[in-house]
Amino acid sequence: MFGRGVEKGSPGRKTAFLAATATFSLFLIVALVAAWSVFYAPGPTAREGDATIVTLPSGAGVSAIAAQLKASGVIRSTDMFKAAATLTGADRRLRAGEYEVPSKASLRSVIALLVDGKVVRHYVTLPEGWSSAQAVDILMRQPIL
Repeated sequence: MFGRGVEKGSPGRKTAFLAATATFSLFLIVALVAAWSVFYAPGPTAREGDATIVTLPSGAGVSAIAAQLKASGVIRSTDMFKAAATLTGADRRLRAGEYEVPSKASLRSVIALLVDGKVVRHYVTLPEGWSSAQAVDILMRQPIL
């Protein structure tokens, strides 16, 4: 029959189907490996071996947080951070605070740190018997607070 192309069940049709399936499978594998490498691969850090301290202000949106993390050398790409945060639903759960991000932390671990709110804790010892005014005075003199 003229104009119908390859007959149903012919070897040419099966080969074309297998080629399309193989191409799609290869594309899917490459996409999954790329997504894994972006989300789980170690991230950059300005100083190898040291943690990076990042302070995220209250009320900052995902774009501002991404910019702050990029400027601090914690993430490679603001767009990848925003996409990962949005796809995981973390963009609405990121918390403000001062964070200690481990060297070469993956994008996944950075997002988890910000969602869990694992902020740096600063301790101040107040001697027993001090008045409230004395306690406020010592707290006001702490540069980190």
